[in-house]
Amino acid sequence: MAAADAEAASRLFVDVYQPRLRRLGVRRLRDLAQLARYKFLESLVEEPLRPARRPRRPLPLKSRYHTELKAQPEAEEALGKYWEALQAVLADLEITEQEQQYLLRRAQELRLHPEQIRMLHARVFASAIQTMIDDSWLDDEECARLRRMYQCLAELGWAPGQ
Repeated sequence: MAAADAEAASRLFVDVYQPRLRRLGVRRLRDLAQLARYKFLESLVEEPLRPARRPRRPLPLKSRYHTELKAQPEAEEALGKYWEALQAVLADLEITEQEQQYLLRRAQELRLHPEQIRMLHARVFASAIQTMIDDSWLDDEECARLRRMYQCLAELGWAPGQ
C-alpha cells in the first residue's frame, strides 16, 4: 500500500519541488535553510540527494542450503517428483490417511531430507499465496483456502511457521 504513496511523493519531488529548488538556486539543504528561518533547517547541510555509491566489489552470495544437494541432478529430480506428488495431493485441499502415507513413502523412496520437505512445503504455500495475490486482491474465500492449505501441510508433517 505504501508503494503508491512513495511513487506519488517521488513524482511530486521530481516534477514540482526539484524544478522549484533549481530556480531558487538550492543545491544543498544549507541553501534551503537560508531561504527560511525554521530552527530545524539550521542543522541541514547535506545535498538533498546524494549520488548512489557503488560497492567496491560485489558481495558473495551464499546459499543456506546444502550445496551438495543442489549440485546433484538426482537430488533435483527427486525434489521434482515429490513436488508433483505434493501438488496432486493438495489439489482438493483434503488429505486422506492414504495420501499421507503415499507422500511419506514417496519422500522415503526419494531419500529426501526433512529440510528438503520443509522447503517444498514452504514453496508450495508461497506459490499459492502468489497466485492468489496476483490480481492485487485477497478475498475471504482465498483466505479460507490458504488456511485449509496450511492445515493440509501441517497434517503432512510441516507447515510454514511450525
